Amino acid sequence: MQTGTLEGWSCFFSENSLVQTPVSYLRAAPTFLITAEKDDLAIAQPVHEDIPLLCDLGYEIEHLQCADVGHVDGALDTLEIQWNWIERRLQGEEIGDSCLVSEPVLCAVEE
Repeated sequence: MQTGTLEGWSCFFSENSLVQTPVSYLRAAPTFLITAEKDDLAIAQPVHEDIPLLCDLGYEIEHLQCADVGHVDGALDTLEIQWNWIERRLQGEEIGDSCLVSEPVLCAVEE
């Protein structure tokens, strides 16, 4: 492997992508996708670009983008929101605004 190249690693990048994976998409399950506007670990922009591509493949995605938070706060601040989303799916409620990329909104639960 040459120094400064992705040679030898490119297969990991393509295999670790829902959009580019060679694994066939088998069935639809609603998906709640949360991104954090200031996430420096799981960068939001590439995820946002993949949402329409995944929807074209058959995924049903509801997206929430949390404003002004990073990776950990985006996950932790939305735990109650995530739980409520799951409960609504279990009760048979359809997801709203499927396949739209959300504008950043405040996600912290007020105490």
